[in-house]
Amino acid sequence: MVSGYALRYIADFVEEKKGAFGKEEFTKKVNERNVIAPRIDAIDPDDEFSPGYFERILDASAYALKDAKLLNQLGFSYGKKFSSPGIRLLSPFESNQKIINSICSDIKKYAPSFNVTYEALSDKKFVIRISNIKSKEYSLFLSGYLEALFKKIQKKIMKVEEDSEGNKKIIIKFL
Repeated sequence: MVSGYALRYIADFVEEKKGAFGKEEFTKKVNERNVIAPRIDAIDPDDEFSPGYFERILDASAYALKDAKLLNQLGFSYGKKFSSPGIRLLSPFESNQKIINSICSDIKKYAPSFNVTYEALSDKKFVIRISNIKSKEYSLFLSGYLEALFKKIQKKIMKVEEDSEGNKKIIIKFL
């Protein structure tokens, strides 16, 4: 489930970058199949929505923004705004396993349409696999989102790979 506040945040970002015309395009695209809300402003921030609505909002934002750089920026600002407050408070002495667990649970909570798993290669090296990335636009959003998360915990991503199915594989090495 994703909060109405998160959906409104994405809509406000589109309006900020593209103005009233962008917001109108965005609203038409979101309500294409069936109406989520007659106006995006009518979405209650306290409501919870299914991951399908999150996907529709992402599709509509990609349609309205029409720019890879803006989609990446949307993911980055979304990642700065929507991550657990505890992720910033992780101590440098915290176990690496706990840090990876926090990152994966954040992705599952705030970007629910992506499937996330992780694997420990050693005490200091982990692989996070993110699947169910349906389009290039989702990948751009996700790249910005992950960049914001890793900036918060001040860890470096060693390598990001994509397989033939479009799944992301992120290799993290803790120093």
